[in-house]
Amino acid sequence: MTDPSIPAHLVFGTNLVAMVTPMRPDGAISEPALLTLVDHLVDNGCDGIVVGGTTGEAPTLTDAETAWLVRPWPPGPGAGLG
Repeated sequence: MTDPSIPAHLVFGTNLVAMVTPMRPDGAISEPALLTLVDHLVDNGCDGIVVGGTTGEAPTLTDAETAWLVRPWPPGPGAGLG
């Protein structure tokens, strides 16, 4: 729940996009493609990204992959899935 005294646009952003999770042929998340896609979205004005199943991929994500997707951004050094 959010604090009603804080305007929603400051918490969630004003231009949110439901981002597809880029996958490799083996079904794992493609980290390079994900980083490229996030950079593209941010560079083009998105200030909020909804991840982890909003485009139908939720059943294919492991708990660890989902947790990795919703971590703070930008990721720090060594924040990859591997």
